[in-house]
Amino acid sequence: MAQNVYFSGLNGLRFFAAFLVVVTHSESIRAKLGFFNISAWSVSRNGGLAVQFFFVLSGFLISYLLFQEKQNTNDINVRHFYLRRIVRIWPLYYLLAITGLFLLPNIILPLIHHSFTPEYPLLPASALILLLLPNLANSFWETNHLHSLWSIGVEEQFYLVWAPLVKYFKRFFLVICFSIIFIKIGVYYWMCENMPDTWQTRFIGSLQFECMAIGGLGAYWLFHGGKMIGNPLFRPLMQVIVLGLIGSLVFASIELDQNSAWWSQMWRLLFRSPLYPICSNLLFVYLILNVSQNPLRIVDTNNKLLHFLGEISYGIYMYHPLVVHFVILFFAKKLAILPDWLFLTTMYGLTMSALILVSYLSYNYFEKPILKLKQKLT
Repeated sequence: MAQNVYFSGLNGLRFFAAFLVVVTHSESIRAKLGFFNISAWSVSRNGGLAVQFFFVLSGFLISYLLFQEKQNTNDINVRHFYLRRIVRIWPLYYLLAITGLFLLPNIILPLIHHSFTPEYPLLPASALILLLLPNLANSFWETNHLHSLWSIGVEEQFYLVWAPLVKYFKRFFLVICFSIIFIKIGVYYWMCENMPDTWQTRFIGSLQFECMAIGGLGAYWLFHGGKMIGNPLFRPLMQVIVLGLIGSLVFASIELDQNSAWWSQMWRLLFRSPLYPICSNLLFVYLILNVSQNPLRIVDTNNKLLHFLGEISYGIYMYHPLVVHFVILFFAKKLAILPDWLFLTTMYGLTMSALILVSYLSYNYFEKPILKLKQKLT
């Protein structure tokens, strides 16, 4: 590419999304093992919402970078695009996959006198995961500590087709995006009605290409002259409204299922309708654009601490199932005598400290040296 593209503030958003995933799995694991947890609270059930945000962000960034490359060089080097994605994604993905499939159950856990019986058949599940189809594996079986790999597989499957589409069919970019959004959502909701609880429905549901297509629409709007200054959609009052809506998704959605009030029923209908993924993902596009481009933003995530945490957020997301399990395994019983609030805060302190340390070491001594290959390869 003739020039680099950097969007300030997005690293902070990455960290917040990764933290929501950590909270979701921490609470569900402690609930499964019988320790104090807050898994019934809405704030602890937002892992899926956070992954949606990651998909929207990926679609936005990848689409914008492809537009920029096309403008600067009058071409898109698909081979180089694949190489850049491979160098960034595959090393940590395969490290975690091999560790989870083979090293953890056969070497690591026996060393600490802890047994583990996988809920999946080893050979077919391993084949699917190693072929970057972990979402298909999850559609058949519960893959335990490897479950989080599904979203990485979906992103890789999206990248496989997205660069060629933008290269050869950029004129029809909007048509492609809207087609993906409405076809995917329509097919999935039809399957939910007619083929519920089948592996086919679970697999199609995992292919959240509509999120990435909506992110691509945001990139298209920005690249083709979208402005923040003077745009009434990005004034402070609208920012407050959008942040309030996003906050309601994070803090209020689950408990509403138990509320019979009319407004709760209306809200619940929205959450279960085809409009929900479109509306929530558009809110995420707004957040990405506002944080990274609007000089009048009322929330600023561009500081050194959040930049650092966001830079290692891929590691936080990838390592968290193992780290959460080990922290609970080694500390939960010992700390269970503490008052509930102190137990909770101590567990999160230990979990996040361990996660940040592991992710920092991984980024600097494993991922970063490999990332330097990008320049040589491309």
